[in-house]
Amino acid sequence: MLKLVSSMDKLNTEQYLAVYRQSNRDFRAEEKMLSYLREDFFSIRGAVCALWEVGSCYVSALRFEPYKDGYLITALETAPLERRKGYAKFLLQAVISNF
Repeated sequence: MLKLVSSMDKLNTEQYLAVYRQSNRDFRAEEKMLSYLREDFFSIRGAVCALWEVGSCYVSALRFEPYKDGYLITALETAPLERRKGYAKFLLQAVISNF
């Protein structure tokens, strides 16, 4: 199921980092990512973190922001154990149909 988040206080950071952590081997990157989201990404007007949830857990995440006459996808991540199940495709399709 699609979940759209446009502010840091609405993001379950632990679940988001679980997807991000599994996709990134640099453990120091987690603090940098949280800092980026808090200080940069969510300060962009119209920036959205789209999440695909299965049950109540995030399995795929997509960040996008307004750009020129459309949107710019800045990241797409899926937890390695959840890959090849179509979650990134479902997430992209849901985002496209909502924007």
